[in-house]
Amino acid sequence: MQIIPHSFNRYELSDEEQRAGQALTISNQAVIQNLIATVSEEKLHLVLDANNITAYAQQEAYLRGQLDVLRHLLDLSQYPTNQSGEI
Repeated sequence: MQIIPHSFNRYELSDEEQRAGQALTISNQAVIQNLIATVSEEKLHLVLDANNITAYAQQEAYLRGQLDVLRHLLDLSQYPTNQSGEI
């Protein structure tokens, strides 16, 4: 594993390191699933304020982004890929 200097640091990983890094323990998966449930409940309880539609849209987008990232982490764990995206 080697760091590739950049404003957004990246690591050069072998395919084996990539797959190992994507693997989550059962506990990790449970925590992420609990986070998905919590964020989903928050999203369901959002209330649209006709006087502040922008705030609603921003909060909804923020929660949707969290859900997308959390689901992506679970998907990567279930179907580990190499750096080319191949399973």
